[in-house]
Amino acid sequence: MGWAVCVHGRAATRCPGVTRPASASAAGVFAARERWDAHAAALLGVLLAAVAAPARASDADSTPAIVVTGGTTTVYQTTTDPRVLPALTASADLGITWTPTPRTGSAGVARRASVTAYLEGNSTSETGSVAALLPEANTDAGSALDRFRRGRVQLSELRLDLHLGAGRRIAGGLVDPSAAFDQSRVASDENTQFLGVAFTGNPTIEFPDYTLGILYEDASRGATVYRVGATSSNGLADNPAASYAQLVNVTAEGKGAFLIGLVSRPGARRLLRVGAWLRTGGHPRLDGPGSEANHGAYLLAGASTGRHRGSLRLGYANPRVSQASAFVGGGYQYLAPPFVYGLGLAHTFLSGRARAPGRGPTAQGEGYVRRRIAAGWFATGGLQWIHNSGFDATSTVRGADVAIWSVRLTTLLE
Repeated sequence: MGWAVCVHGRAATRCPGVTRPASASAAGVFAARERWDAHAAALLGVLLAAVAAPARASDADSTPAIVVTGGTTTVYQTTTDPRVLPALTASADLGITWTPTPRTGSAGVARRASVTAYLEGNSTSETGSVAALLPEANTDAGSALDRFRRGRVQLSELRLDLHLGAGRRIAGGLVDPSAAFDQSRVASDENTQFLGVAFTGNPTIEFPDYTLGILYEDASRGATVYRVGATSSNGLADNPAASYAQLVNVTAEGKGAFLIGLVSRPGARRLLRVGAWLRTGGHPRLDGPGSEANHGAYLLAGASTGRHRGSLRLGYANPRVSQASAFVGGGYQYLAPPFVYGLGLAHTFLSGRARAPGRGPTAQGEGYVRRRIAAGWFATGGLQWIHNSGFDATSTVRGADVAIWSVRLTTLLE
């Protein structure tokens, strides 16, 4: 579908500019503090084999057509706080889309269907490391974990896409709602753009993880695009056991529905999206007994001119049940081949009903420099600043203000 382009990592890549302790040696620190889950390492081997002999779409007059996408991302992070251990995290993913020959309907409109399977693997992060104590610093960490918070390989998406003609499309199955409703061309891909959570999505939107649902798009009315989605409120990682058995049990106690819609005005040099959402299920009130649904509204805007690209996100959520009651964040990207520079700043407001001593709003800033070093290979250096991680304004386990340096290596199948 229109939102399933260049998929890589937890967020779907739009590929702008890509066209996704001191006395110990680094190797010793990494070996002692971070480890790959055995299955994730196996998937990485499969992907590296794919890079050596990349798959491609079938010839134009062949059927069916198969398209393979994927890549790997490795991130090293360290901080100014000596209580926070350095972290080395890694992820790998593989997407396969099969598209049979289009069929022509009774009205002469071509109808095309495709099936997409998306696999991803993630490493296990050590307790006390950057990935564990500063989760806002690395969107790529922990995207595929089991019930014990260990890295694993998982089937994250399995969906059927139907192109109904005249700009109308529908997808159903195991889907990723955030990829359809909150994707920026500048700030969404943790593999090649910003790494911080505040710059890869809107934290006020209570998206479920990969979940069962239906997504629909209508782009038949000129420049305006309409999208709606209806899914289970709980995705794969939202369930206690992170299991597929719990995923398909959509009527379990505490579960509900996630409903979202947007109106979009996309263009070659601009993007404007306005949306609203509702998530039912048990949401305990922050200011007393009882529960109610969470809901909110958001705006996503973007523009580009020459070598400059910008992105803006605004968000609001029900302050009676959501600690993150409002959000404003922006990202800027400058293209200077072979380099790409990025700079972002965001602020997440704490609900007044959640305020207490030692708690305060969260702010995050990030700058990065990315260089393409070979076909499908990218190296990125970055610096982040996080204020009140997790709304924690104390310095109990780490400072209220922390700087994080990172080095990132990304490979993409091209």
